Amino acid sequence: MTTDPALRIDVAPKARESAGARAPHDVRVPATERGTPLSRAIGTAFAWFLRLRHGTWRKDTRELAKLDALLASGERVMAVFWHGNYVPLFSLLSGRRACVFASDSFRGRVIAEICRRFGYETVLLPDRGGRRARELMRAGLAPYQAGAVAVDGPQGPFHAVKAGAIEFASSLGFVLVPVSVAADRTHVNADRWDLMETPKLFSRVYVAVGEPIRIPPDLDEQGLAAGRAEVGAALEAVTLRAQAAARAFADQA
Repeated sequence: MTTDPALRIDVAPKARESAGARAPHDVRVPATERGTPLSRAIGTAFAWFLRLRHGTWRKDTRELAKLDALLASGERVMAVFWHGNYVPLFSLLSGRRACVFASDSFRGRVIAEICRRFGYETVLLPDRGGRRARELMRAGLAPYQAGAVAVDGPQGPFHAVKAGAIEFASSLGFVLVPVSVAADRTHVNADRWDLMETPKLFSRVYVAVGEPIRIPPDLDEQGLAAGRAEVGAALEAVTLRAQAAARAFADQA
């Protein structure tokens, strides 16, 4: 099942426009056309809630310059992060054109409205995921220079890297870049499988970006397993570094 979002940063919107047509399986639609009054109301309320929280955070996002430098060099880049980190990324990545994968479901339509409020587009995927969803994701990623995905989503297990991001990086030529967000004061939703973290009001927030991981083309099963292990280890390391940096950031205040 595909329910929660995976951000795709669009840094080359003109490329798709100049192509004259969308990808064959592109299912982007404005959130308002696919939503219901209730899903739009919930999505709008959550977006305002997150926007208000974001306005109170003291943020250190200097490491995003690493990501921007790779993009400026012309590399195809996919930012990867743990699913429990995705909520603050809605606002922390705002100002960049982006597209989000969500399920073609009520929950997905709520997410679509949140995305619309932050200026992102949405791709709605079949609720059961599987091969059809992978085809849609592959077609959706193809025209873009950059993207991002929660590698243990949409439903876990916790901090277990799925094969999808590794396969896409290998077949489409994306460099994987680990990203993590940490704060000195965080609300953790212990009822969720991903232990979702949202920085509290007036907290100090740090965004950490790791070194790029280059996945070779034409992976076999052994190479795919090695790629998953490498990405998992890199994400755990960048998460620990983000947490340490957030504590240091707080101590400096």
